[in-house]
Amino acid sequence: MRLPQFRQFVVAIALFACCTVSARSELLVASPSIDLGVIRGGRNLTHRFELFNRGAEGIEILDVQRGCGCLSSKLSQRVIPPGGKMSLPLELRTLGQADGPHTWDLQVQYRAGKETKSLALSLRGTVQSEITVQPAILGLHVTKTVQQEITLTDVRPTPLRVVDVDVRAAGVKVTGIARAGKTTKITVTADGTQLAVGRHEGVLTITTDDADYGQLSIPIVVTKASESAVRCVPEQVELRLLQGAPSASTVVRLRSANDQPVRIAKIKSSDPSLNCTWATGPGNDATVRIQTLAAKGITSSQGFVEVHFAEPQGESVRIPVAVQAAQ
Repeated sequence: MRLPQFRQFVVAIALFACCTVSARSELLVASPSIDLGVIRGGRNLTHRFELFNRGAEGIEILDVQRGCGCLSSKLSQRVIPPGGKMSLPLELRTLGQADGPHTWDLQVQYRAGKETKSLALSLRGTVQSEITVQPAILGLHVTKTVQQEITLTDVRPTPLRVVDVDVRAAGVKVTGIARAGKTTKITVTADGTQLAVGRHEGVLTITTDDADYGQLSIPIVVTKASESAVRCVPEQVELRLLQGAPSASTVVRLRSANDQPVRIAKIKSSDPSLNCTWATGPGNDATVRIQTLAAKGITSSQGFVEVHFAEPQGESVRIPVAVQAAQ
């Protein structure tokens, strides 16, 4: 092949390669990271990312993976045609978020041709709270009946008033509302006799007289456990970290239903900040001490401790643990 023809051949191959690359579909967004500025904690915020397909093939959205449960999204479409676009709406739940700067991440998984790819998106902002609700997510572990208290605090000179509390969760009802100054305490009761064994989800909605915080929604997860051969006293634990205190702890007593010896084999916790020690006694019972250490920026959390027994052999119980830190 003569040199000029060879050069033309190389140029043609290069052009073909460039066209092939440019024809590949890629999910694009004008601004993958959005700064929301100062955010008033307790309010739900919305944002839309506009996603574009500039390639010659269609793009299929496979999944939207969120970095935390405070983000939610609903897809109106799954396929973006060549040259098309779609809107990805997001809702950010700020209730229960600690004051200070935050970054909320998500990944959009998609398929372009035979390739599976990912697009990283994020929202940023600085939370400043006038109101707090603890716990911001209500987790109830019940065999028979259990109660949980929700505390709403408004630090403004004129605090809001709670005008209604509606709970939509199987077996759960509001059994008390009490206000004292800037704080309102709401008591909910879960009746395990109305539930099948397993996990049940719902929501509790607090309606107030404040236009900015008209409705506050708290997700509820109720887990109905099967009857265990070992009973916990109390059935769930709430640890309150006082201002300046390095830790908080409490003791749970474990007793066999037929007064047989209770011996602990091992304990697992859902959170590394929950430390557990245990001892045999008094009598045929066993005791567990659950402790949490103070952590900067943490106002509340929900977790559990799972106790496995050597006696009665093969038995285990799960103890829900709620941690609340003084503001």
